[in-house]
Amino acid sequence: MASFLFVVVAVAVVSALIYRVIKHGDGIVARRGMSVGADLGALSDARRMRVEIVSDIGTERVRVILTPLEPSPSSGEEDMVVVLGRDEFGYELLQRWQQSGEAVGLVLPPGGRLVRLRSINDLQHLTLRRA
Repeated sequence: MASFLFVVVAVAVVSALIYRVIKHGDGIVARRGMSVGADLGALSDARRMRVEIVSDIGTERVRVILTPLEPSPSSGEEDMVVVLGRDEFGYELLQRWQQSGEAVGLVLPPGGRLVRLRSINDLQHLTLRRA
């Protein structure tokens, strides 16, 4: 009798776990932002830009101008001021991207102040906050 009860409880627990994974989807399937493959998928949707200008305009403020790799009437340059200090890693990374002319993917989440950049070549990412 005890072994039968154990089997019934075990089947119920396994069924509940399977149902949760299938219903909520937070199991095995990779989502955007969760793996290198997902990042490559997100980059295919991102506008491809080049860092044209990185200049200090005040304490903890940097002006960044991004130009599109392939100019078109629908996509122009992005001119923004971000919160970033000269001693921070992001400043050095922006300068390196500017000097090398490396292509970066640009994502501007709607309704937010964040700017997400990701190198097309090495997938190095940088998230900045607009001032």
